[in-house]
Amino acid sequence: MSYKKLLIITIVMLIPLLLLSQSTQVWENPANSAPQSNDNMIVNVDVDTSVVNQCITKLFSSTDDQQSWTEQEMMLMTEPDYENTFAGAVQIPAIGQVHYGFKTVFMDTVFYSMTAKNEDDIFPPPDNLLTEVCNEPIGDANQANGPYLDLTEIRLSFSDNMFHSSLANDDTQWPQYNNPIFGPWYIYGVGFINPEASDTCVYAMMYMNVVPMGYYPGLYKISETGGGTIEQIGNIDYQIQNGKLYMSCNIYKLTSDPDFGPWPNSCGGLFLAAFTTTVDASQNITINDANFPTMFYPNIYQKVIDENVSPQLGELTYQINADSITFTINYSDSDNNLPTIRSLIVSNKAEYNITSPDHYYQDGSEFALTLPFSFVENKSVYAEFSDGMETVQSNIINFTGINDSYSLKEVYLNSYPNPFNPTTNIRYSLPKMVKNAKLMIFNIRGELVKEFPIYKQRAEIIWNGTDKDNNAVASGLYLYRVVSDDYQSGVKKMMLLK
Repeated sequence: MSYKKLLIITIVMLIPLLLLSQSTQVWENPANSAPQSNDNMIVNVDVDTSVVNQCITKLFSSTDDQQSWTEQEMMLMTEPDYENTFAGAVQIPAIGQVHYGFKTVFMDTVFYSMTAKNEDDIFPPPDNLLTEVCNEPIGDANQANGPYLDLTEIRLSFSDNMFHSSLANDDTQWPQYNNPIFGPWYIYGVGFINPEASDTCVYAMMYMNVVPMGYYPGLYKISETGGGTIEQIGNIDYQIQNGKLYMSCNIYKLTSDPDFGPWPNSCGGLFLAAFTTTVDASQNITINDANFPTMFYPNIYQKVIDENVSPQLGELTYQINADSITFTINYSDSDNNLPTIRSLIVSNKAEYNITSPDHYYQDGSEFALTLPFSFVENKSVYAEFSDGMETVQSNIINFTGINDSYSLKEVYLNSYPNPFNPTTNIRYSLPKMVKNAKLMIFNIRGELVKEFPIYKQRAEIIWNGTDKDNNAVASGLYLYRVVSDDYQSGVKKMMLLK
């Protein structure tokens, strides 16, 4: 069997994985609420918009130091600004730590998975320190010489120094050959490809004993350079126990290879290929079984229960539009904890969810909400946020103070000519002078075009159809009203026709 032939066969087997290269960064902005004892910890994650409508995303978690795991399907949120955000919850015990990670399945055939962490490099690792990374059906092996060539389970794990794997087959044996001289010989492998490597190289832990060709268990690099080469670059730990094949390799042996590519890479994951291969005496190669396209992410999130820093709020501010008002506030959390409560509260009664498209909270996220004027008129407004453990409130904005004898709704307001080109006269009359009154002109999108300070109780203002930078505005409908610190008039309309 030539090196090049083995190279080509192996890379052909992995071609479907390369198709994943556009979707390697499947998760973004993972965040959880503060892990408060005896409460639910909310977990959110954004999923790539190209796959969000055709995938299932699961949350797997442990609250007993990775001794056991629970897995649940996360629900896609439908709220504006969260259309591609999945949410789940973990029940937190009284003390300890919580570990969690994500799995996403795209159209039942493409798999993305984080894994448990084998921090102490236990070998062979127990099942609770390994995560099943993809679905591997029984009975799908191609031309298998025996059931031991049919993979039925693929599990991965990692530590700071090692990648760990376990393979299960439709048998309890892992024979390396039928006859050491005449074969056939069997190869069982777990391979990796760095999607950000400049050259296509496959790195694989392989369990085999092909004596005539000099292949023994080890860590191999299969490369296109030099017309196709295969070389052993390191050793592996391997053991068969309870009918499973366990293999582990040193991460540095992979990442230090000049062709491996950057690590950590920008997506944080590697293409995974588990396979069984048969080689006969005539050097014919049969790939008996291989996994579905899978991305392996050596990562897990770990949180300490009841450990938390309180979130911070900026000032609640507002912008007056044509017939509504937009509130904005900045929420930041040094632990990157998501807000379980993000409410705008009116008169201590009505609550409205305030949202943000920015779901990375450590450096601050701006939340915004637009409400009709009638919702807040004569009322007080403030924002309230909670990270699941600490609740914080903003400053209070008062839209109160209107008495029975006066309201800006009584303002006389009119413009002529209307339609106009290029100037119009806007007449107003106030029942009495109010503080910081001004005439404000908006376009139909609610954006401020120009404003004029009001110094008299009644007067006429000439608008020449320019914006605040004195640039001529386009033809169309414009809205105008009188606004002060505490009051606002009704909205009037005027048409500019050029």
